[in-house]
Amino acid sequence: MTTDIQKLLDEASAALCQSLFVSLPPLAADWWDLCVVRKLSFQQRQQVERRRLQNLDQLDLAALLRIVDQNWFELADANKLPYDGRNFVKEMQTVRNRWAHAQVTTPPVDDIYRDLDTLQRFLELICPESVLANNVASAKMNLFTPPALSLPIPTAPSPAVSRFNPGNIPQRRCQIEDVVKFGRHRLRYESQPDLVVIQIIRFPAHWDNNPMQLAKFRKDRQ
Repeated sequence: MTTDIQKLLDEASAALCQSLFVSLPPLAADWWDLCVVRKLSFQQRQQVERRRLQNLDQLDLAALLRIVDQNWFELADANKLPYDGRNFVKEMQTVRNRWAHAQVTTPPVDDIYRDLDTLQRFLELICPESVLANNVASAKMNLFTPPALSLPIPTAPSPAVSRFNPGNIPQRRCQIEDVVKFGRHRLRYESQPDLVVIQIIRFPAHWDNNPMQLAKFRKDRQ
C-alpha cells in the first residue's frame, strides 16, 4: 500500500510551526532574532533577509527543524523534554532531506515504515496535542494491510440460465438409449417437467466392443 509521506510532512510542518509559536516567545524577548534568525544556516538566513520574512509560518520544514535542533536544550528545559529526544530531531532532518528530493523509484516499504515511525515519535514528542501522530500511526499500519478484495455482489440467476424448457423431450427415466457416444465419454441427460439434468459419463475404452458390459450398465441404471 502506497503512502503520501510528502503530504504528511507538510502537515507536520504546520503542526511544528504552531508548537514553536507557543514555545519560542517565552525563551527571549527578542525571540525572532535570537531563537530563529541567528539559529538558521547561512543560506537560510539569506533567504529570510532577502525575502524579509517575519513569521514562522513563512519558513519551510527544513528551517523549522533546524530551529528546534539549535534551541533544543532551552526548549527541553522549558517543556520538560528528555535531552536525548534531540535524536528524533536529527532523524527528522534526514527524513525531510530524503523526501525533499525527487526519487525515481518508490523506496522499499521497510524504509517508508521507518520514516513514518520517526515522524510519529517526533510528533508525539514535540506536538503532543496534535492528532497528526495518530494519522501517521494509521499510515504505518496500512503499509502492511492488504487491500480489500472487491467481490461481486451475488444476484439472482436469470431464468434463462437456470431454467431450460425440455420441449418435446419425453418425460421418463434415463435409459441406455439416452447415452450418446462422445469419444471415450458419453453424454447422458435426464429430463424433468421443467429441468434437464446433463451428466457426462466416462466409459473405459474396452467397453466400446463389449456388449455384455453395456447391457450390465443398462440394467444397473434402471
